[in-house]
Amino acid sequence: MKKLIFILLSFSLVFSQQESSNRSLTIYKDDFAVIKEPIIWNLKSGSNITSFSNISKNLLFDSPVLNIDGVEVLSQTLNKNFSSTDSFLKNSVGSPVEIIPISGSRTEGLLMDINSSSISVKTSKGLVVFQRSQLLSFTLKSNSVQDKFTPEIVWELISIEEKTVSAELTYISSGFSWKPIYTLTINGDDSTASLMVNAEVTNNSNVSLFAANLKVVEGNVPLNSSSKKSSYQMMESRSATDTRNSLGDFYIFDIGSNLDLDSMQSIQQVYI
Repeated sequence: MKKLIFILLSFSLVFSQQESSNRSLTIYKDDFAVIKEPIIWNLKSGSNITSFSNISKNLLFDSPVLNIDGVEVLSQTLNKNFSSTDSFLKNSVGSPVEIIPISGSRTEGLLMDINSSSISVKTSKGLVVFQRSQLLSFTLKSNSVQDKFTPEIVWELISIEEKTVSAELTYISSGFSWKPIYTLTINGDDSTASLMVNAEVTNNSNVSLFAANLKVVEGNVPLNSSSKKSSYQMMESRSATDTRNSLGDFYIFDIGSNLDLDSMQSIQQVYI
């Protein structure tokens, strides 16, 4: 796994040298993604404690890398003391809840079950199952709600002067996937046809990514050292303006820029 982390981060760091510091998401075929988050901090002269918490709970804990210039990084600490929202709600089965669907009336009852796609509530009329994608809001009526549902990374930085700095956090997370969707259209007299290929991208993580540059990887990432070196050199020699980057046995496709991908959402974008 550490070899995979090193290779994926190497690919991402090469692209970060070629592109401006925007939020980006690169999704691989094995349900892993490399996420780059731009960060801006206002630092004072001397020691500073900074943090970032808009992180996927599915991150690989030894993958975060902070890219920052002009300051000294003394320490990086990842706080793993958190529980997912779903885990907390599963432990709250039997508690009163209020549900407001996108279309329909407000419902109150007792939480009976929750999974990635639906929520079951016991009401005065019986058991009602709601699809999570169709909910406007969900309220757990409890006075003992925990404070932390996502991991947090804390850094100690040393700056020789008061200034504003830009940093970039890169990490690997599961919970992201993509697949090609093929659409064949035949004209009325069956003489010609056109093929459209869309990439269906799914975010099954807890974080929503806004104004992100999105890439998908087709093929298998080489894991042996020789192919890793070759692929790394090929990436360095490629132009940043290429829409498809050939990396040995696999390709990186640019899907689009400034895209929004909400938590638990799927989108389709043309990529061929």
